[in-house]
Amino acid sequence: MESRRFFLEALERSLAEGTLDPIANVVRWPGYRRRLRQKIARWGMSRRRREAVDREDPLALAEWRVFEQYETLLREHAAVDAQGLEAWASSLAWTDHGLLGAMSGIVVLNLEFAPRAAWRWLARSGDYPGAIAATLAIGDVDESSTLDEPRQSVFGRLGKLGFETRACVPAAERPGGISGLEQTLFRGGRARVATADGVTIRGLPQGEETADAVARLVQSALERGIEPGAILLVARRLRDQADMVAQALEERGFAVDPHDERALAHDPAVFALFSAAGLPPAQFEVIELARVLRHGLVRPPGFDPLDLARAARAVERTSRYRDRQAIERGLEAAVAASRQRKHPPVKPARLEDLERGRAAAVQFLALFDELDTERTWNGQLERLRAFAATLGLDQPDLSGIHSLFQALEADASAHARLSPADQLVSWGEFVRQAQELAADTIAPRPAPRADAIRLMPLEAAPGLQPRLLVLFDLEEGTFPTRDAVAALARVRIGRKPGAGARRSLEREMVRLIDMIGSASEYVCLFYPTVDEKGRETIRAGFLDDVLDRFEPAARRACQEAQPRWMLAPPSPRRRRIETLLAARRQGNLDPLKRLAADPEHRPALLGAAIGLHLLARRARGRPFGEYEGRLSDGEAVLQLHDLFGPRHAFSPSQFDHYIDCPFKFFARYVLELEPPQKRGEFEEDHGTQGVKVHHLLERFERNPASGLDDEQAATQFIYQSLDDLDQLGLSPGEIMIERRRLFLLFQKFLEERQTYHASEAVRPSVLDLEVAIGRDESTRANLGDKRRQVTVQGIIDRIDILETNDGTRFRIIDYKTADPPGLTKVKHGQRIQLLIYALAVAQVELAGSGVAPHDVGYWGVGRKGFEPIRVEDWNALAEGVGSYLVDLVQAMQAGKFDVSPRSRDDGCEHHCDFRGVCRIAQVRGSWKRQERVIAPELPGVSGSKKSAAKKT
Repeated sequence: MESRRFFLEALERSLAEGTLDPIANVVRWPGYRRRLRQKIARWGMSRRRREAVDREDPLALAEWRVFEQYETLLREHAAVDAQGLEAWASSLAWTDHGLLGAMSGIVVLNLEFAPRAAWRWLARSGDYPGAIAATLAIGDVDESSTLDEPRQSVFGRLGKLGFETRACVPAAERPGGISGLEQTLFRGGRARVATADGVTIRGLPQGEETADAVARLVQSALERGIEPGAILLVARRLRDQADMVAQALEERGFAVDPHDERALAHDPAVFALFSAAGLPPAQFEVIELARVLRHGLVRPPGFDPLDLARAARAVERTSRYRDRQAIERGLEAAVAASRQRKHPPVKPARLEDLERGRAAAVQFLALFDELDTERTWNGQLERLRAFAATLGLDQPDLSGIHSLFQALEADASAHARLSPADQLVSWGEFVRQAQELAADTIAPRPAPRADAIRLMPLEAAPGLQPRLLVLFDLEEGTFPTRDAVAALARVRIGRKPGAGARRSLEREMVRLIDMIGSASEYVCLFYPTVDEKGRETIRAGFLDDVLDRFEPAARRACQEAQPRWMLAPPSPRRRRIETLLAARRQGNLDPLKRLAADPEHRPALLGAAIGLHLLARRARGRPFGEYEGRLSDGEAVLQLHDLFGPRHAFSPSQFDHYIDCPFKFFARYVLELEPPQKRGEFEEDHGTQGVKVHHLLERFERNPASGLDDEQAATQFIYQSLDDLDQLGLSPGEIMIERRRLFLLFQKFLEERQTYHASEAVRPSVLDLEVAIGRDESTRANLGDKRRQVTVQGIIDRIDILETNDGTRFRIIDYKTADPPGLTKVKHGQRIQLLIYALAVAQVELAGSGVAPHDVGYWGVGRKGFEPIRVEDWNALAEGVGSYLVDLVQAMQAGKFDVSPRSRDDGCEHHCDFRGVCRIAQVRGSWKRQERVIAPELPGVSGSKKSAAKKT
């Protein structure tokens, strides 16, 4: 890790000197930095000189300057990197004469790929016979083979060093196809292999077909007694096809041990630590905070895991976006609002969850109190270690955390060399650099499991000796790689390629021979015939050499190609689909019955059968049934009778919801599902805004100020009123925005108010605000007849008392910050909230006083102002509305919650809060006929002349 810190310092110094102008725009990119570090490592190993750099390439010169600066830093601080350490180790063979003699049993594998250091040790081995052995795959020399020339050169070099040659004869029990390929592959003059024992070469469509074939092959091998740890699956690169193979094996219940080299930053525990450490202590993002609270590995000592989940939910429901103080105020406001809510009251269990969630969130936020402080580098490292322990991320089984701190400690030693020991660094900068370190560091792999099938890339497989080797995804560019043949492609026609141009291709040949020869019993080579889009693909070039080694009969025995996906063996999913289609086409259900009896296919077919049953029942007949919102279970209906019985008090908004959509009412008030509260940062929260506007209007109407026609006086009043809105969880920035928005809205309200008082023939003499109907048993109103009654409750925004020629009358007003309902909806019984309130006030609040209702109306704040709705005969209205409400309640008690909104064109499937649990599209497609409760005829309901004129 020290070399990384020196590399970053070399970059910074080069940037400061202005020598990196050609690459200045990309040096901050992590991908480019990784590639540059790899290039510098190669230069360090080869001791490449500057003269070898292309002086006409400004990019190459800039990168070379970084390398020079890097080596200068190493020399200045007497440090050494991995490449220098390797060079030092190789030099010991010449300086320490006793070191090699003290060793024994050293074996150099794959000598064709041995670095210079290994050859130095080999050169010194003559003084200590038996200390070092080397392996080399070579037999009788074949002059026509491109592979034998480099091997013969290596063989001769070992002979000059005094090595003794010992022939290794292949084991007689090995299958003839594997041993024959190992001995003859890439040997032009050799006889062909007469048997294909142990070798299978299959061409299959890429994707699920290949994955399923590999999984069935592995299953067959396990049934034959091959241990899972003796099965090796290898691909040149682990990509999508490897993921599909692993998934197909896991679906069959087999454990897979993938050789997945991931950065430390992707370790779950490390990710959790940086997710928490990266939160700005003062400006918490609500989404990020909730994500940390829900992370399964974050378990601070003293916290109940369920309380952390409650805290995450409470934080998300505050409607805050960021800022710790705003979040805490929002939590307090949410608890206070839940305690004060009476209509309907919050259930004790939910209130307890909210209170516990608030307490846990506040306690969790306190863990960040001491983070945002400047400290030395080592001080920040110790603070991060303590913070990990605070979050419960210091457990012994979290290997990623321990590897992270090992890497940070090594990096801290390099940082101490390059920077003053007392230099202070901020917490945010330290966390940022620690995250970059985690992204550049490979997480240590756990020890391989003996009961798991190993899946790994080609580079990690040398040295293993499986019983079954599966080499898959052998498409063009895998064997040999395109880079290996690029040098040969640049050789002019008619000229013999040089040794350097042949070396890469020769190494590819050696790799393939080593892989095939490593298997002791079975070798299976899979190549794609078509890709996932059905386009033909080209197999790996070396597969042609493999197939040419066999006699025609042996080749036919080991090769099988299915060039089209239609001919490929079906995957489990495709097999089910084809069987279903065949059963429908032929009318024979026997194959489907046999498939349904198979445990592999039964769960999926059972789920499909249930889904088809639901669709069939929904399409059955025109009436609504149990699959479209009708409850038919007797016990459920009895519970509904208890829930909506005589002691239940309904709010007018509940009736409006049921009239709009019975299933929406069922989801909200019976199942008590809560709609999602997530919004974008700049999306409006209409519910919260409506509360703030109501508070502002109530404050003004209770104490009407004089001189508010003056803009300055109105501004002062709004600012003073908004000072009291901090308890709603507003941040300082949102307060500024809301002041301006509400100021403009309040100006419009003053104009509407002035028009209201000036245009009314009857001026209101008394004003009452926030009148609660049904706060207790004595103030609940009962609507209906003597035999059937419905109890209602609710809070009325405003009641005006009017002195008219007919006596004292009252008016019900409801404030709306959105567009208020139109007169048509009131006349047709779709919005009866105001009518219910008027009847309830006449029965409870003003009973016996002789004060009768005058009219009702919505006040569109900032929109249309007050628009009255008049009723000619209130007695007839009371009878009609009462009977209507009783019928609605009886429908609720009978379980009639049809998935049938009143309006078919409002696009509810796109904006409804409960669209995730509603199947409105399926129900609409069957054209169900709903038996709606008939709304009362309200012929005497009319609007104002102003409204009529606007409508005309």
